[in-house]
Amino acid sequence: MPKVYAIDGITPVIDVTAFVHPSAVLIGDVIIGAGAYVGPCACLRGDFGRIVVEAGADAVVAAMAFVKAEAKIPPRSLAAGIPARVLRMLTEEEILWKHGNAELYRKLANRSAHTMQLVEPLTAVEPGRKRIDIPDSIPLSELKARKA
Repeated sequence: MPKVYAIDGITPVIDVTAFVHPSAVLIGDVIIGAGAYVGPCACLRGDFGRIVVEAGADAVVAAMAFVKAEAKIPPRSLAAGIPARVLRMLTEEEILWKHGNAELYRKLANRSAHTMQLVEPLTAVEPGRKRIDIPDSIPLSELKARKA
């Protein structure tokens, strides 16, 4: 379970179909919607304004972006940086890629909720070590390289 803190009597909300990593921290007016995935070490501080994580209208927020309180990422845009700002509009190809990956993240939320567990690290790689294989996953950079 993530660390969840109420502030001024306002408690974060996590939809039962969402996955929030145990190392994430949610504070105050944070609403995590259906099927959302909040990754490791994320910190969502709703102590100055509301933060809502939901199915955006084809918007993409890059990893490690800092989204300020009350910020709204417009549909079909790419936001990145500290603080996050809209860099550009997404291409049709990127939107199609995002739609495919949205399903992968829904599956990841479910897989994480059912199989992720805290363990001690191994001291050596075991023989025949399995790899995580997600055949439907294609990084956007690889998709673009294929077209070049």
